[in-house]
Amino acid sequence: MPKRGGGGGSQRYNNNAGNGNGSGGGGSGGSRFSALKDYDDDDHQRRKDRNKRRVSFKTSQFPHKSDVKLRLQDVRRWDEDDDMSEMTTTIKDRPSSRRRGSPIPRGKFGKLVPNGAGWYQVTIQNGQIYEKETLLRALLAAMSPHAFIPQYWRTERHCVIFFTDDFEVAERIQQLGRHAQLPDGFRLMPRVRSGIPLVTIDEDFKAKMKAVMAKRYNLQTKALDLSRFHADQDLKPFFCPLFRVNVMSAALDIICDNIPDLEAINLNDNNMSTMESFKGADKRLPHLKILYLGDNNLPSLAHLLVFRNLPIIELVLRNNPCRLRYKDPQQFVRYTMMV
Repeated sequence: MPKRGGGGGSQRYNNNAGNGNGSGGGGSGGSRFSALKDYDDDDHQRRKDRNKRRVSFKTSQFPHKSDVKLRLQDVRRWDEDDDMSEMTTTIKDRPSSRRRGSPIPRGKFGKLVPNGAGWYQVTIQNGQIYEKETLLRALLAAMSPHAFIPQYWRTERHCVIFFTDDFEVAERIQQLGRHAQLPDGFRLMPRVRSGIPLVTIDEDFKAKMKAVMAKRYNLQTKALDLSRFHADQDLKPFFCPLFRVNVMSAALDIICDNIPDLEAINLNDNNMSTMESFKGADKRLPHLKILYLGDNNLPSLAHLLVFRNLPIIELVLRNNPCRLRYKDPQQFVRYTMMV
């Protein structure tokens, strides 16, 4: 019987007997673990090679440590009672990271540009502690001689919010900066961004729409005038933008239930960019012959395909983006008739 730790054992563990260090001849403890050490070295090398081949697709936030510099003006004490609006405007050289649709008001964050909806939101921070008349007097005095009428005024948390559908007015308000000031020294500093008033469709909303639509309906000609519908004074305090698909759908439901024999409808000047609400119009408005869609935002004649099965004899499309696609008016008329 071979002895423990003898030559037989060395043959079992020593796979490198010919490496010239003399470890293969004896049965000592050192020769027993030399193969294990070589195995560990090989395994470590394989792991290193495997890690070399691994590819990371994650971009580094700090590519070079030498590029990371901490400036004193960026270090702030969070226990200080600082106004957040001041904190966001102190670092002027930092590029804007404002995402699309962000609730952060534009103001100094970016230039105000016209939008398709045609509405702009004005926010006055901490304005809720003053009366509406006091704030309006200060705004009108700062904008003099230009006048405006704020719409859908409301108080929300620590600010006052109102809207305007006039881009020039919105731009002038944005440019006021610190010039709008109350008698006690409070600076309004209004912030302006693209924004649409809140729309909540409930039974009260539909009842108000129905009453205004009844007022605008001509029984003799079977014609309904919904031009610039949201601006009707009898709709206050509700906001009824027909460019919203759900609001236009609510209006069509009222038409189908009350005036199914409608022959003419005027939808001029409603900032409409789609006719999605009119899907199935041939069944809902089978007698529609006259359709006014002037001064809207229809980008293509393809939006008119929903009316192709209706007996339309008069169609108005003036001042729509789709009109600008055709230099020849006759060509535009031909394509319109084909639709």
